[in-house]
Amino acid sequence: MDSAGARADAPAMRWSLPGLPVLALLGLLAAGPALAQATPLYQARAIVTGTDLRARPEGFARCLVDVLVKVSGDPSLREDPAAAALAQRAALLIEDFDYQDRMGHLPLHDEQGSRDRPYTLSCRFAPRLVDQALRQLGRTPWTVRRPWLLAQVSLTDRAGDRFLLLADAPKGDGPRAALFTAAEGAGLRVSLPLENGTFPPGLLPLEGALRWSEADFGWVADWQLQWRRREYRWRVVGVSYDAAMRAGMRGAAAVLSGNAGKLGSVER
Repeated sequence: MDSAGARADAPAMRWSLPGLPVLALLGLLAAGPALAQATPLYQARAIVTGTDLRARPEGFARCLVDVLVKVSGDPSLREDPAAAALAQRAALLIEDFDYQDRMGHLPLHDEQGSRDRPYTLSCRFAPRLVDQALRQLGRTPWTVRRPWLLAQVSLTDRAGDRFLLLADAPKGDGPRAALFTAAEGAGLRVSLPLENGTFPPGLLPLEGALRWSEADFGWVADWQLQWRRREYRWRVVGVSYDAAMRAGMRGAAAVLSGNAGKLGSVER
């Protein structure tokens, strides 16, 4: 299972990066107006060790790849060598970043102090530069209004018990949190049905079925989405439920953005 998020009351540290000659360095000279305002689409988080330069470049790189995928809806960027090369210069596209101490509620208890403590690194990238970088990589920013999804997800646990993931039921806290985290990471809005069967109108149904498989050493997740008169299906096998939810959200983003042909890259 993936690590839980940082405590909201933990101390944070914020930096802003000056507007260096990024366009010249990246060859992005044909600058047009930004296609989107600064939104969470252009933000990402990564868990790193310490707040110094040892882990910062890698954290920046991971955040940029996440943002490139989120803004384009194209999961294949995670496997694209050109995107990986661009990510090594991610600092040039960042507007500001901050650190959240994931152990801020605990006292320092060793000689290393905060050097080797885990932090959540949050990065906010310049929308115009991200959009231009995507075009350099042969992709297109996904700028149309994104549908709001209704996740209709069933889970069959280790004991063989099957239940529906609901917004207001006590069972399923972990998978429910994983679903919403995955939706945020994919740049999607998602809701769950209530226990009485009601849900907001006008949502696009996304069906998911997760079952625990001892033979596969993890969860098997089957996802299904109907979009523009076509039905799309994809699957991941032997993963944590965090990874299963990420696969669902990344796959939905790929379908909705017109990148359904790259569904094989929704999960590494």
